[in-house]
Amino acid sequence: MALPEEKRRAIFHAAMAEFAEFGYEKASTNRIVQAAGIGKGMLFYYFGSKLELYQALLDQVSEKMEGVCARLLHHPERLGILETFQHTMRVKMELYLEDPVLMDFLGRLYLHPEEVRVTEGMEGRYARLLSVRERMVVQELFAKADPSPLREDIPRERLIAAIGFAIEGYTQHLIGIVRQRYDGRVSELDMDGYWRECDLFMEDLKKLFYKGEG
Repeated sequence: MALPEEKRRAIFHAAMAEFAEFGYEKASTNRIVQAAGIGKGMLFYYFGSKLELYQALLDQVSEKMEGVCARLLHHPERLGILETFQHTMRVKMELYLEDPVLMDFLGRLYLHPEEVRVTEGMEGRYARLLSVRERMVVQELFAKADPSPLREDIPRERLIAAIGFAIEGYTQHLIGIVRQRYDGRVSELDMDGYWRECDLFMEDLKKLFYKGEG
Protein backbone atom coordinates (compact mmCIF):
# COMPACT_ATOMS: atom_id res chain seq x y z
CA MET A 1 0.00 0.00 0.00
CA ALA A 2 1.44 3.34 -1.05
CA LEU A 3 1.89 6.11 1.49
CA PRO A 4 -0.64 8.90 0.79
CA GLU A 5 1.10 12.02 -0.52
CA GLU A 6 -0.37 14.25 2.19
CA LYS A 7 1.02 11.95 4.89
CA ARG A 8 4.39 11.77 3.15
CA ARG A 9 4.66 15.57 3.07
CA ALA A 10 3.71 15.80 6.74
CA ILE A 11 6.29 13.19 7.72
CA PHE A 12 9.08 14.75 5.68
CA HIS A 13 8.30 18.24 6.98
CA ALA A 14 8.32 17.02 10.58
CA ALA A 15 11.47 14.97 10.01
CA MET A 16 13.34 17.88 8.40
CA ALA A 17 12.49 20.11 11.34
CA GLU A 18 13.57 17.46 13.82
CA PHE A 19 16.87 16.57 12.14
CA ALA A 20 17.61 20.25 11.55
CA GLU A 21 17.25 21.10 15.22
CA PHE A 22 18.79 18.02 16.84
CA GLY A 23 20.96 16.31 14.22
CA TYR A 24 20.65 12.63 13.40
CA GLU A 25 21.78 11.07 16.67
CA LYS A 26 19.58 13.15 18.98
CA ALA A 27 16.54 13.28 16.70
CA SER A 28 13.47 11.57 18.16
CA THR A 29 11.03 9.54 16.09
CA ASN A 30 8.51 10.11 18.89
CA ARG A 31 8.64 13.86 18.26
CA ILE A 32 8.51 13.30 14.50
CA VAL A 33 5.31 11.23 14.60
CA GLN A 34 3.73 13.64 17.05
CA ALA A 35 4.49 16.62 14.80
CA ALA A 36 3.33 14.71 11.71
CA GLY A 37 0.11 13.58 13.38
CA ILE A 38 0.64 9.88 12.69
CA GLY A 39 1.22 6.72 14.68
CA LYS A 40 4.71 5.36 15.18
CA GLY A 41 3.66 2.09 13.58
CA MET A 42 2.87 3.91 10.33
CA LEU A 43 6.28 5.59 10.32
CA PHE A 44 8.18 2.34 10.66
CA TYR A 45 5.86 0.46 8.31
CA TYR A 46 6.78 2.79 5.46
CA PHE A 47 10.36 3.69 6.39
CA GLY A 48 11.58 0.80 8.53
CA SER A 49 13.93 2.78 10.76
CA LYS A 50 15.11 6.26 11.63
CA LEU A 51 18.11 5.78 9.34
CA GLU A 52 15.91 4.82 6.38
CA LEU A 53 13.69 7.84 7.02
CA TYR A 54 16.74 10.10 7.18
CA GLN A 55 18.10 8.70 3.95
CA ALA A 56 14.74 9.06 2.19
CA LEU A 57 14.70 12.67 3.33
CA LEU A 58 18.24 13.28 2.02
CA ASP A 59 17.21 11.77 -1.29
CA GLN A 60 14.14 14.00 -1.58
CA VAL A 61 16.11 17.12 -0.66
CA SER A 62 18.80 16.19 -3.17
CA GLU A 63 16.20 15.96 -5.94
CA LYS A 64 14.67 19.26 -4.88
CA MET A 65 18.07 20.93 -4.97
CA GLU A 66 18.58 19.71 -8.52
CA GLY A 67 15.44 21.64 -9.46
CA VAL A 68 16.62 24.68 -7.53
CA CYS A 69 19.95 24.50 -9.36
CA ALA A 70 18.17 24.51 -12.72
CA ARG A 71 16.12 27.57 -11.69
CA LEU A 72 19.21 29.42 -10.55
CA LEU A 73 20.99 28.88 -13.82
CA HIS A 74 18.09 30.28 -15.82
CA HIS A 75 18.03 34.05 -16.13
CA PRO A 76 16.94 36.10 -19.17
CA GLU A 77 20.02 38.25 -19.55
CA ARG A 78 23.64 37.27 -19.95
CA LEU A 79 25.43 38.52 -16.87
CA GLY A 80 29.10 39.04 -16.21
CA ILE A 81 30.87 36.36 -14.22
CA LEU A 82 30.82 38.24 -10.92
CA GLU A 83 27.25 39.47 -11.43
CA THR A 84 26.22 35.87 -12.10
CA PHE A 85 27.82 34.76 -8.85
CA GLN A 86 26.02 37.55 -7.01
CA HIS A 87 22.71 36.76 -8.68
CA THR A 88 23.06 33.07 -7.88
CA MET A 89 23.90 33.58 -4.22
CA ARG A 90 20.95 35.91 -3.69
CA VAL A 91 18.36 33.90 -5.60
CA LYS A 92 19.49 30.69 -3.93
CA MET A 93 19.03 32.24 -0.51
CA GLU A 94 15.63 33.65 -1.48
CA LEU A 95 14.55 30.17 -2.56
CA TYR A 96 15.70 28.74 0.74
CA LEU A 97 13.79 31.41 2.63
CA GLU A 98 10.60 30.31 0.89
CA ASP A 99 10.96 27.08 2.87
CA PRO A 100 12.55 27.87 6.26
CA VAL A 101 12.49 24.23 7.39
CA LEU A 102 14.41 23.19 4.29
CA MET A 103 16.85 26.01 4.92
CA ASP A 104 17.40 24.86 8.50
CA PHE A 105 17.94 21.27 7.38
CA LEU A 106 20.42 22.27 4.68
CA GLY A 107 22.13 24.60 7.13
CA ARG A 108 22.65 21.69 9.49
CA LEU A 109 24.07 19.56 6.68
CA TYR A 110 26.53 22.23 5.53
CA LEU A 111 27.59 23.43 8.97
CA HIS A 112 27.79 20.01 10.63
CA PRO A 113 28.55 17.41 7.93
CA GLU A 114 30.16 15.19 10.56
CA GLU A 115 26.71 14.49 12.01
CA VAL A 116 25.35 12.94 8.83
CA ARG A 117 24.68 9.21 8.93
CA VAL A 118 24.31 7.29 5.67
CA THR A 119 24.78 3.74 4.51
CA GLU A 120 27.28 2.93 1.78
CA GLY A 121 24.54 2.93 -0.83
CA MET A 122 23.56 6.52 0.02
CA GLU A 123 27.04 8.07 -0.10
CA GLY A 124 26.81 8.95 -3.79
CA ARG A 125 23.44 10.66 -3.50
CA TYR A 126 24.50 12.60 -0.43
CA ALA A 127 27.72 13.67 -2.15
CA ARG A 128 25.63 15.02 -5.03
CA LEU A 129 23.55 17.05 -2.58
CA LEU A 130 26.64 18.84 -1.26
CA SER A 131 28.25 19.21 -4.70
CA VAL A 132 25.34 21.10 -6.30
CA ARG A 133 27.02 24.46 -5.80
CA GLU A 134 30.41 23.26 -7.01
CA ARG A 135 29.01 21.57 -10.11
CA MET A 136 26.78 24.54 -10.86
CA VAL A 137 29.67 26.99 -10.60
CA VAL A 138 32.42 25.02 -12.27
CA GLN A 139 30.58 23.29 -15.10
CA GLU A 140 27.69 25.57 -15.96
CA LEU A 141 27.92 29.01 -14.39
CA PHE A 142 31.10 30.14 -16.12
CA ALA A 143 29.88 28.73 -19.43
CA LYS A 144 26.74 30.90 -19.28
CA ALA A 145 28.41 34.06 -18.03
CA ASP A 146 29.60 36.94 -20.22
CA PRO A 147 33.42 37.09 -20.09
CA SER A 148 33.71 40.44 -21.91
CA PRO A 149 34.01 42.62 -18.74
CA LEU A 150 37.12 40.71 -17.64
CA ARG A 151 40.39 42.60 -17.82
CA GLU A 152 42.52 41.61 -20.79
CA ASP A 153 46.07 41.90 -19.41
CA ILE A 154 45.83 38.50 -17.66
CA PRO A 155 44.92 35.24 -19.44
CA ARG A 156 41.21 34.50 -19.05
CA GLU A 157 41.77 31.03 -17.63
CA ARG A 158 43.94 32.46 -14.84
CA LEU A 159 41.40 35.20 -14.12
CA ILE A 160 38.54 32.72 -13.85
CA ALA A 161 40.62 30.47 -11.61
CA ALA A 162 41.49 33.43 -9.37
CA ILE A 163 37.82 34.45 -9.16
CA GLY A 164 36.91 30.90 -8.21
CA PHE A 165 39.53 30.88 -5.45
CA ALA A 166 38.32 34.25 -4.17
CA ILE A 167 34.67 33.19 -4.12
CA GLU A 168 35.50 29.88 -2.43
CA GLY A 169 37.58 31.64 0.20
CA TYR A 170 34.81 34.15 0.85
CA THR A 171 32.24 31.37 1.07
CA GLN A 172 34.32 29.57 3.70
CA HIS A 173 34.72 32.86 5.57
CA LEU A 174 30.95 33.37 5.56
CA ILE A 175 30.32 29.78 6.68
CA GLY A 176 32.74 30.32 9.55
CA ILE A 177 30.86 33.44 10.69
CA VAL A 178 27.48 31.71 10.41
CA ARG A 179 28.80 28.67 12.31
CA GLN A 180 29.90 30.91 15.17
CA ARG A 181 26.44 32.49 15.41
CA TYR A 182 24.45 29.36 14.56
CA ASP A 183 21.85 28.53 17.22
CA GLY A 184 20.13 25.64 15.48
CA ARG A 185 17.97 27.61 13.05
CA VAL A 186 19.77 29.10 10.07
CA SER A 187 16.49 30.60 8.85
CA GLU A 188 16.39 32.87 11.90
CA LEU A 189 19.75 34.49 11.17
CA ASP A 190 19.60 38.12 10.06
CA MET A 191 21.11 37.87 6.58
CA ASP A 192 20.94 41.59 5.71
CA GLY A 193 24.36 42.30 7.16
CA TYR A 194 25.87 39.33 5.35
CA TRP A 195 24.44 40.50 2.03
CA ARG A 196 25.73 44.04 2.54
CA GLU A 197 29.19 42.63 3.19
CA CYS A 198 28.82 40.37 0.14
CA ASP A 199 27.89 43.36 -2.06
CA LEU A 200 31.00 45.24 -0.91
CA PHE A 201 33.16 42.19 -1.53
CA MET A 202 31.78 41.82 -5.05
CA GLU A 203 32.49 45.49 -5.78
CA ASP A 204 36.09 44.96 -4.65
CA LEU A 205 36.38 41.93 -6.91
CA LYS A 206 35.15 43.97 -9.86
CA LYS A 207 37.95 46.47 -9.26
CA LEU A 208 40.45 43.61 -9.29
CA PHE A 209 39.14 41.52 -12.16
CA TYR A 210 37.14 43.79 -14.50
CA LYS A 211 38.67 46.18 -16.99
CA GLY A 212 38.02 49.85 -16.36
CA GLU A 213 36.99 49.19 -12.73
CA GLY A 214 40.24 50.11 -11.04
